[in-house]
Amino acid sequence: SLDPCPNYMRHAFFEAYKNDPEFERVDAFICSYPAANCELFMPFNRSLIVYVTWSAFDFGRRADIGTEYLTQRSAFRRQQWIRNLQRIAANPMNVIAASSRVEAESIKVHTGIEARYMPAWCGPGRAVQDLHEASGRVTQPAILLGGGNLERGWSHPLLESLQKARQKDGAAPEFVRIGDRFNGDPDSQGDLLAHPCVVLIPTAISSTREFLEFYRMNLPIFAPSKRLLREWQDAHNILQPRDHGPPASQSAGDSLSHDDFDWVELAEWYHMEHVLTFDSWTDLFHKFTTADLGSLRTEMALANLQQRRDLVEDWEQVFSVIKQHASPNKRRMPKRFHEALEAIYQSAPLGPDLPVSLGSVVDQDARDMAKPVSYTHLRAHETPEHLVCRLLLEKKKKHHNTKLRRTILVK
Repeated sequence: SLDPCPNYMRHAFFEAYKNDPEFERVDAFICSYPAANCELFMPFNRSLIVYVTWSAFDFGRRADIGTEYLTQRSAFRRQQWIRNLQRIAANPMNVIAASSRVEAESIKVHTGIEARYMPAWCGPGRAVQDLHEASGRVTQPAILLGGGNLERGWSHPLLESLQKARQKDGAAPEFVRIGDRFNGDPDSQGDLLAHPCVVLIPTAISSTREFLEFYRMNLPIFAPSKRLLREWQDAHNILQPRDHGPPASQSAGDSLSHDDFDWVELAEWYHMEHVLTFDSWTDLFHKFTTADLGSLRTEMALANLQQRRDLVEDWEQVFSVIKQHASPNKRRMPKRFHEALEAIYQSAPLGPDLPVSLGSVVDQDARDMAKPVSYTHLRAHETPEHLVCRLLLEKKKKHHNTKLRRTILVK
């Protein structure tokens, strides 16, 4: 999160690397997890590729998914990052992208930025393997249960309902949880492909990694319909809370609100081709027996091939942007931090960090009133708050921590 002293950290980072030979050779920086740490690289006059993948675009800038230092000023830090992201997007040498439709839409809603949708690959180097071999690998009759943060295992009410439905049907297929089948992770893709298909139990609206791993294997996927997922959520609270708005008091144990659930419309498994949905366990049993899973594997392989081609084209466009702005004249390394921010992003100079642990709430007005301080003057005229920041950042020894506590008490 760059806290507890984000302005000091950004300034000190620039001073440490502005003359670094390796940084001189760099054409671009890719920021992904967390994407918000691209703030560190803004003054270096290089292309920034902000690629939001497995976390929210504001991860690390919100108290509910950030650090202890963000509890008092998370709203300001989040808004500060949104303004910086807008500045980054306005510069043609940069690219804003997201690996899921949920995150792309979240960026648009909260920043006004049209992020490129570039789904993660999460698969092997080749999209189409030996299709005949792929369709003939099924040696295990049981259907895999993938995903689902169901710590109680088969005693979880959702899986108990599956068992009751199987007993009532009489001819229903056998199911096995991936964690039970392989005691954790499978040794290879072949272990998974030996099963006819997988039933996806989502854990979060924007969680796509496990889904894409299954999809890239050309392993047929059954997913609950939106209506059924709503029922599961109301009855069992299986989806982890995910806030796409300003920081909220929502904790990890809270239920997903109806407004949050609306984001399900953008979930990848409802948009990718050849994913089968079911409205009940009985409906799943029926569709399993009637679906041509062998042909489905072939169709998924062809869809993966096309999507891989599209992704290669997308990344070629990104590299073209980088190359266009990588000439020595265009990427001259700035020598002064504040001048770099102003020249590249029309950003006002950063003021000194104000205290976060002295019992006072830091608001935006107080920060906007702070006067900019150069790095040299910051070290020569340290306030107690700057001393706190510097000691924390430089990780001094224990006797310095004693001095730090005394400084706070004196203040």
